[in-house]
Amino acid sequence: EYGMRLQSIGPKLHTIYCSANTSTPFIYDIAKREGYITLFSEEFCYTGSPWVLQDNIFTVEADIMPHKIFCRLASHINPNINKNDLFKVAVESSAKYPCLSQSGFTGVEKQKVGLELVKEMWDAYTDIPKLAYLNAISAHSYDPDWSRTALGAEAYDVHFSQFLSDMLHHDDANNTILIVRSDHGFQGSDTATIDFSTQVEHRHPWTEIIVPNHFPIDRLILNSAKTVTSFDLYKTIVSLIP
Repeated sequence: EYGMRLQSIGPKLHTIYCSANTSTPFIYDIAKREGYITLFSEEFCYTGSPWVLQDNIFTVEADIMPHKIFCRLASHINPNINKNDLFKVAVESSAKYPCLSQSGFTGVEKQKVGLELVKEMWDAYTDIPKLAYLNAISAHSYDPDWSRTALGAEAYDVHFSQFLSDMLHHDDANNTILIVRSDHGFQGSDTATIDFSTQVEHRHPWTEIIVPNHFPIDRLILNSAKTVTSFDLYKTIVSLIP
């Protein structure tokens, strides 16, 4: 959203068109202005990462920032690494070392950290509106062993299925909207090409919106058969924030 302008990143110039008559304030700025408590989470330490918009094109200042957990873990695994290279440690170890520990095989599973924090946020702030964003890294693998990527994705399916079940049975379920979105399938290693289905999924983005039973869905149904862009999703989310 803050990227709706000319941005210079290193030697490259990134141009994104946005009508001069359109106002696109950052969703988190809108939510904080309306009194929401906010969470923004990546499942790796993105400090110094060239692959994300936050801290490159815009700054995220959410109330809860779980990515710092992975920054501390990366520093612990490699204490001599430059802080702007921490993302390399976290991403490279995402599939190879699935747990939050120096060995990578004990403690809490990394895939559950963000999901559990979102649920705990919903439990803790029952009387305050909430906005949470969580970007999973299960489809991003930079491990040469493709089987780790496939097993990691299968494990995430289990964790995410349980998360959805818990959220749909939560006391706030009748006032909560869940947006599940993927911009691509498997990428990295040989997993992206080992099977035809993964080749199809690799360039097959999709979006699912789960709404309460009482929510008016006529417009959503009408637009479900149309090509939808991130701009449309942005407008939808903004319209849902009181």
